[in-house]
Amino acid sequence: MNSRQMGKSSLRVRTMHRLKQAGFACAAIDITSIGAADTTVEQWYAGLIDYLVTDLNLYAQLDLNDWWQQQELLSPVQRFSKFISEVLLVLVPQSIVVFVDEIDSVLTLPFNQDDFFAVIRDCYNRRADQPAYNRLTFALIGVATPSDLIQDRRRTPFNIGRAIELTGFQLAEAQPLKLGLAERATDPQAVLRTILDWTGGQPFLTQKLCKLVRQVETEIPVGKEAHWVTELVRCKVIDNWEAQDQPEHLRTIRDRLLYSGSQNTGRLLGLYQQILQQEGLTADDSLEQMKLRLTGLVVKQQGKLQVYNQIYATVFSATWLEEVLAELRPYTESIMAWEKSGRQDESRLLQGEALREAQVWAVGKSLSDLDFQFLRASENLSNRAIQAALEAERQANQLLSQASEEAQQTLQAALEAEQQAKQTAQQTLTKASRRAVFVSSLGMAAMVMSLIVAQKAQDKTVAAEATLAATNVRLVVAASREEVLAGKPFVGLLKALEAAQQLKKLSKTFQDDKTQSQVIAALQAGYGVSERNSLEGHESVVSSVSFSPDGKTIASASADKTVKLWNATSGKVVNTLRGHESVVSSVSFSPDGKTIASASRDDTIKLWDATSGKVLNTLRGHESVVSSVSFSPDGKTIASASDDKTVKLWNATSGKVVNTLRGHERELLGVSFSPDGKTIASTSWDDTVKLWDATSGKVVNTLRGHEPVVWSVSFSPDGKTIASASRDDTIKLWVASSGQLLNTLEGHESDVFSVSFSPDGKTIASASADDTIKLWDVSSGQLLSTLKGHEYESLVLSVSFSPDGKTIASAHADNMIRLWLLDVDQLIAMNCDLIHAYLITHENKAHFCNAIPPAINKEQRLNGTPHSTHIKGWHHSLY
Repeated sequence: MNSRQMGKSSLRVRTMHRLKQAGFACAAIDITSIGAADTTVEQWYAGLIDYLVTDLNLYAQLDLNDWWQQQELLSPVQRFSKFISEVLLVLVPQSIVVFVDEIDSVLTLPFNQDDFFAVIRDCYNRRADQPAYNRLTFALIGVATPSDLIQDRRRTPFNIGRAIELTGFQLAEAQPLKLGLAERATDPQAVLRTILDWTGGQPFLTQKLCKLVRQVETEIPVGKEAHWVTELVRCKVIDNWEAQDQPEHLRTIRDRLLYSGSQNTGRLLGLYQQILQQEGLTADDSLEQMKLRLTGLVVKQQGKLQVYNQIYATVFSATWLEEVLAELRPYTESIMAWEKSGRQDESRLLQGEALREAQVWAVGKSLSDLDFQFLRASENLSNRAIQAALEAERQANQLLSQASEEAQQTLQAALEAEQQAKQTAQQTLTKASRRAVFVSSLGMAAMVMSLIVAQKAQDKTVAAEATLAATNVRLVVAASREEVLAGKPFVGLLKALEAAQQLKKLSKTFQDDKTQSQVIAALQAGYGVSERNSLEGHESVVSSVSFSPDGKTIASASADKTVKLWNATSGKVVNTLRGHESVVSSVSFSPDGKTIASASRDDTIKLWDATSGKVLNTLRGHESVVSSVSFSPDGKTIASASDDKTVKLWNATSGKVVNTLRGHERELLGVSFSPDGKTIASTSWDDTVKLWDATSGKVVNTLRGHEPVVWSVSFSPDGKTIASASRDDTIKLWVASSGQLLNTLEGHESDVFSVSFSPDGKTIASASADDTIKLWDVSSGQLLSTLKGHEYESLVLSVSFSPDGKTIASAHADNMIRLWLLDVDQLIAMNCDLIHAYLITHENKAHFCNAIPPAINKEQRLNGTPHSTHIKGWHHSLY
């Protein structure tokens, strides 16, 4: 298993030749010539057997068509196994070596290739009981890692096989090449040494340079060999390398690096960038490093990954890498223009949706200094824009205050008009009584007219008073919001309650929707549905957050490689769990709260004692990043989702793999058990949600409907509904039993990373890259509220309800965890006690608390009430 053009096929040809000379029977199977995507399993195995019959000259002794038809009751893989035992080992008496070349082509087969490797393993196992199998050897050759070929490691041969390491030519090994160089150089040894200095002994490049030397008709000057070869390399290989890359070699490396999948591309380029910047990287044989090595670009030397040779380092230089990254960035034109302006042109910085998309793109990436500075400058500009908006709002409030003064003046004018009208009416009545005998009809008319004038003045007064009152309500609401934004939520709540009381006194005719919604928003912003606490302590992005079953502890996972445990009441750190070697991507409590599971980009899951914080077990088996982990409801099984495209089920006690679920076409992102533990849901980069039978491991259903990536999935408490969160900015609700789409919740302006049901199943919380958490009504799909901190902008990566449903914990890209209270009525009542303490010195404002619904008494405030009855109910009780 090695990169292309390392001489694997040539080695196979020479080895076969030598084996045949030694009396071995050899057969070579090229997997690519059998077919792949359009080939049936029957055709594929028939093709394998045909190769063996042809190469070993068995057609004279066997009619393959008749034999194949006689085995029609057997599956194709059983026929292949039977052919080996009853035909191959019987008709061929000598030792047999079967070379299987281009083995990585099995990755494109439309059926399970594990069966093929299981047959090879079976042949090995039979050696103990059937000596004839000792005569049979398989040699597998290709460009792949063992984990690429393995799907079920319990059935495959790679734990019994022996790896053959291919290295580049050393000077002593390359001595035969001097014979060809002697025709062009007096000192061919010096020429060969310089060639190897440029190629690092890479077989293809070494022979290519030797051929180029031979093609030059002039003799190489003595003592100038190094300079001469260097100029040849620059002229014939490096300069305009894409056009001169014949036969193709450098382009193969480039394509394998850039076009091996969107996820792999970023990781491989990131690793390569580290190698260039650090002049080497400690080798850990991780899947990512193995994939980078398979490109042929780097090689493992003395425990470190190094660029293979000078040619690769020159062609795929830091400059080339910057250009490639520029093409991958979602903001290439903007950052280039900003850089060109000397980093002064702020019009080139990102704002709004463009900034959010860039922040999403940057999560998990090792950014260059330029990228980091560009995004930081964009964020600073965005923060200044927010401050400018706040200033504009303050100015608007001033205008509103001015409007209020004008309304007051209008009211005063109306009152004066009313008084004048009354005086006029009185004068008219007096004069009428004096002249009653003579001009009664004229007096009556005057009286009626004066009353009409008085009534109109009265109507204008009422309207003016109502207009003024509504204006004052909005003015108080604006003042409430300004206090909250200024970091004074207590004062903001006080003013919100004042606005609520004023609104209740208004005639319903003047209680317009806009004013009502402003009051409600003020109550929520004050403390109604507001950030309660911010937990600080992580040193990098917080990727996941979870409550313990008793609600007393919060666990958070972070890119700083730690899991932190927090007291949910005080917000203080209880413990910090260290042991992972990379980003911790997910964290979950066991149902009894005694164990914590954490998933990491170091390809492992760790189990921790929730009390002591000690590591109980480390689960190894995934071949790549573990993105999500979840306990079964009975706590006996752990499910993990990984970039290796599998879900693994583990025995929570022993830590052993119980089952491996395969079916997704791309990396997995999320996994969750149903409340009854019978179904597992998983999400993936392949845009689907898959439902699996937890016992058999078989796919029950595949939910399709999201456009791009599906980040997260969650079951409702009754198990009847599934919620999925996606890069398409939506949450989708599905019927768990049938997979039917129930509803699509739209409102977020960027990726929705996480979704969680409230304990009563009536509400969904969603976390998004648009810096908000949204609460949704499950039955109607309506947006109930949007939670957004006023002093920050930060991607929300995870969200979790407390067991009592009264608090939400959210994980943020700014290294913070935030807690949000949801029980509106209880919050208002609870904070009213605080307000009363405040009112000891402000008795003239005691009437403000009359705005609190009368149903909430002290006993209810102490005992609490389910939040689900109040999120919407508060609106009605207020009016």
